[in-house]
Amino acid sequence: MSFKSPTSDDVFNRWLEKAKGGSIKKLYDMDKEKVSAAESVKNVNKSVIFVAEVETTAKKIDEKPIKHPLTFKKTSDIVFYKPESAQVYANKKSGKVEVPLFDTLKEVKCKKCGGTGKIVCKVCNGKGHQTCKTCKGSGRLKCEKCNGSGALIHEVAVVDKEGKKRKEQLKQNCPECFGEQKTICPTCGGLGEHRCDECKGVGAHHCDECRGAGTLLEFKQAIFQSPKEKEEYAVHAEKRYEFLKKDIPEVMPLVAGIKIKSSAELTKDKIEPILGYYNEIVDKLLKDSKNEFTKLEKEDLVKSPIQMLPLLHLQCEGKKDKKFDIFSIGTEDGFRVLDKGVP
Repeated sequence: MSFKSPTSDDVFNRWLEKAKGGSIKKLYDMDKEKVSAAESVKNVNKSVIFVAEVETTAKKIDEKPIKHPLTFKKTSDIVFYKPESAQVYANKKSGKVEVPLFDTLKEVKCKKCGGTGKIVCKVCNGKGHQTCKTCKGSGRLKCEKCNGSGALIHEVAVVDKEGKKRKEQLKQNCPECFGEQKTICPTCGGLGEHRCDECKGVGAHHCDECRGAGTLLEFKQAIFQSPKEKEEYAVHAEKRYEFLKKDIPEVMPLVAGIKIKSSAELTKDKIEPILGYYNEIVDKLLKDSKNEFTKLEKEDLVKSPIQMLPLLHLQCEGKKDKKFDIFSIGTEDGFRVLDKGVP
């Protein structure tokens, strides 16, 4: 099956019908009725445009939880969205978009501390105090003054009845330990223990995961696939004719083309017989179009069959070498003339 492009005469005459008298005078210096396609059209370039309607709004493709719950403080730095506002936000972006959902926020127990907010001090094992190293926990030390005897020995000189002088010992309770042989440990004050230096007597440390709160927040993120291009149509044309892309939304409802079911059919053996003309430039355009439409189809963004539209480029000349271009998009069953090159 093949389809026919409009003839260059058809294209020129349609342009001529709509052309304003002032433009014709400027180009030809004669009335419209005297202008002919045969004398004006000097050359015709044939090409093709591939077009398909594409999704312009972001599509929600998944919803996944964040990898690790966050503290309240960190969560407060995140901008969350309600479902409706998430869609609006994703529509403004391109490609894959992750959107935090406010309605999925929930509080969960911190796994590291079991919800207590604290981690038991390993030094004091949670007691908040340590055994005094000076007294080994007894609270007392051997009295240094009496060497732990509880008494001091004093010597006095005594003369006996024979008149001999000798020394006698007098025993006195140690005034340092009051005769108790031991003194209070100056380090712990007799308690046998002191505040844990590691945890400052608390018996625990703040959990570094939840910062002592005992709970964290988790939520889900909606994953949207947003079109990379926001235009209503995906358009593939030769580079020299890319300026015509902006006219596609206007001309599509007015033109006729050949429908291609999918990108898999964008091959030379299928397109060349239908198109009726083929060259290296068209071949490159076909391959590029196939690659791009294949990607769009994988992302489920193509909303309509691919349309193949013939493109005619008429290089025209009026009086006094006034050159201008006329373009036609579509088949003879429906085509649109664009006078983009008319001065």
